[in-house]
Amino acid sequence: MKNIYLSDKGRKQETEHLIQLIRIAFSNSIISRTERELLYRMGGRLGFSVAEVEALIERTANSDYVPPDELPERFGHAYNLIRMTLADGSMDRNEMKLVSGYMAKTGFKENEIPSLLLLLLKGIKEHKSREDLFEIYMKNNLKRKNE
Repeated sequence: MKNIYLSDKGRKQETEHLIQLIRIAFSNSIISRTERELLYRMGGRLGFSVAEVEALIERTANSDYVPPDELPERFGHAYNLIRMTLADGSMDRNEMKLVSGYMAKTGFKENEIPSLLLLLLKGIKEHKSREDLFEIYMKNNLKRKNE
C-alpha cells in the first residue's frame, strides 16, 4: 500500500477531508454499512483505495485539518460532510456540532454556518447537485452583500 500521507498540499487536503468524513461517520460511535460504503465511494473519488480508506478509519484520531484555499473546494467539503451525516438517514445533535465545527475550521463565518447547513441539508435531501447548491449559495451571498 502506498503512503497515504504524501507531502503534497493537495493530497494532504484530500486525506484530511476524508478523515473529516470518517469522524462524522464515527460521531455516533459506529460506522454503519451505508456510511462505510459512502466512505469507500467518496474515498475512491479522491483517489483512495478501499484498503487506504480502511487504514484511515484506523488512524483517524490524530490529524490536523488543512482546509482548501478556494471557496468551491471548501463548499465541496461542507457538502460531503452533510452527505456523510445523512448517509444513515438522519443527523443527530453530535453530528450537527461536528459539522458546524468543521465548517468553521474550513473558513466559513460563524454567522453563515446555520443558513449553509440548512441549504445543504434541504438540497441534499432533494437530490440537488453540489454545483446547483453552490450556485444557490453564491446567489444568497450576493443578495446579503447588496442588502
